[in-house]
Amino acid sequence: MLKNIDSTQLKLQELFNNSTINARNGSYSSKIDLPRAEFNNQNLLSFAKADFETPTPQPIQSLLIDHIQKYSSGYSYHPDSLYAAIINWQQKYFGVNLKKQDIAFIPGVMPGICLALKAIMNPGDKVTLFTPEYPAFFTLMEANRYIWDSVSIQDDTINFEALDLQLKNSKVLLLSNPHNPTGKVLSRSEIQKIVQLCNKYDIYLIIDEIWQDITFDVQHQSILKYRSEKTVSFSSGSKSFNTAGFQLAFALIEDQSLRRAFQAEQDKSFLNSSNIAGILALQTGYEQCDQYLFAWKKYIAENMDYCSKYLRDNVPQVLTYVPDATCLLMLDFSQVFKNCEEAEQALAKQNIYLQKGSDFKFNGVFMRLNCGTSRQELNLCMQAVKRAVEVK
Repeated sequence: MLKNIDSTQLKLQELFNNSTINARNGSYSSKIDLPRAEFNNQNLLSFAKADFETPTPQPIQSLLIDHIQKYSSGYSYHPDSLYAAIINWQQKYFGVNLKKQDIAFIPGVMPGICLALKAIMNPGDKVTLFTPEYPAFFTLMEANRYIWDSVSIQDDTINFEALDLQLKNSKVLLLSNPHNPTGKVLSRSEIQKIVQLCNKYDIYLIIDEIWQDITFDVQHQSILKYRSEKTVSFSSGSKSFNTAGFQLAFALIEDQSLRRAFQAEQDKSFLNSSNIAGILALQTGYEQCDQYLFAWKKYIAENMDYCSKYLRDNVPQVLTYVPDATCLLMLDFSQVFKNCEEAEQALAKQNIYLQKGSDFKFNGVFMRLNCGTSRQELNLCMQAVKRAVEVK
């Protein structure tokens, strides 16, 4: 649930409202700069990649500045205080009781998933996915020559009969929860059914839980409360505190045999160290930035409500819904455009860039809108959507 907002959080919301896309000019932002280069348009506003315009929380900024001014930026290690911060956060918000040895650090969730699959799979082994799904999952399948098949999430519902059939011949079930891009949060009963099927066929379960902190009127259920054997959960503070550029994530692996195999893959790839900025940012976020997170969630919930209402009132041909998690709206342009490429070009002509739903293997003409930006720029985005539909 979203908490009541106090004066500190009101000040944070004012800060969020003044955080604009153009304020990131010259910051080497892949979200902002690369679409502008692709479309040769320096006025293009990108609402695609899921990082945000909001500043990194002040406690993280202050600690990083202080550290850089006082110390050299040499090699670092993972201090006990970092492990403790993760353990305390997971217990406080998700009821998961971890030990230090259950945690492994990696430079991102996707490198971690790649390592986990290498520890488990051989080329030609089969993975089951849900569709739509985060595009990097598909890239990983093809690059590593894994066979994959999928079960569709339709109308926020999982077809468990189809999942049963798929898992029968799979080695791994790979999924995201909260789900990217739909924002679906698996219920307790859905997780229990998934765990039952994984146990039935004795398969591995790998789950990306990076959005676990960004839920609204539902509570995220950590997979580790329901299964520990043959299970890996990945997360990070990057969505919660807007620190993706510091490239630090963590794997939670209670299964001792699987953890040893995962760490062996880390050692072979030299993916077992972290930069000091990531270490300080993650620890400080979990120790000091609860208020920032609560204010941020309230702000983006209001952003999504604003966009949904605007479209309903002004562009009814474009359908959407407000999800239970993430800050991502899926806009359905199926009544307007023939395909995602046509929608992308029409929106770019109005100086906005959204991510194509086809990247996620959506059926239909969907575009993904990242609402993690200022209200004023979302208003510009909505006006641009309206113009794109009107000139069609």
